[in-house]
Amino acid sequence: MNENTEAVVEAALFISSGPLSVRKLKRISGSEKKDVKESLESIRKRFSEDGHGVELFETNEGYELRVKPEYLEDVSHLTPYSDLSRGQLKVLALVAFKGPIKQSNIAKIIGNRAYSYIHDLERKRLIKTEKHKRTKKLEITDEFKNYFGIEERKELEQKLEETLGGKEIEKMEKTNEES
Repeated sequence: MNENTEAVVEAALFISSGPLSVRKLKRISGSEKKDVKESLESIRKRFSEDGHGVELFETNEGYELRVKPEYLEDVSHLTPYSDLSRGQLKVLALVAFKGPIKQSNIAKIIGNRAYSYIHDLERKRLIKTEKHKRTKKLEITDEFKNYFGIEERKELEQKLEETLGGKEIEKMEKTNEES
């Protein structure tokens, strides 16, 4: 194995804004697939030890470095989305929990400010919109999933209930069913 392969793979994972596939890491490092995989395993072992705040995480798209869950609360205010308002979080929760969902349904639940929230969230690439008759359909993006570290629907529901509370989710579900 090239002695720099592991360092280059680690640096690429650190600087990347999203997951990197083995193929892409191979191209970046100029190394063989076997060497990249060995490097990934070495990085995984090293960061899994105590004393490290990040871990190597594998997604469907590839590998990425993520903050370990036990340290997330301490550093989350440093993230680019820490400025999300309560209204934006409600829109995100609705889209994530019930998506795809019509923009008009969200406006019925939250009010006219929803349009501004939707615009901001779309600009931050946390949701995507698609024209649907006289309204739009909204869905979460891979950027949302990557940022919040969510792979499965069950994880999403858990995080939403923790963040917004069970009563808020029930209220949104009821209003959405009536729409």
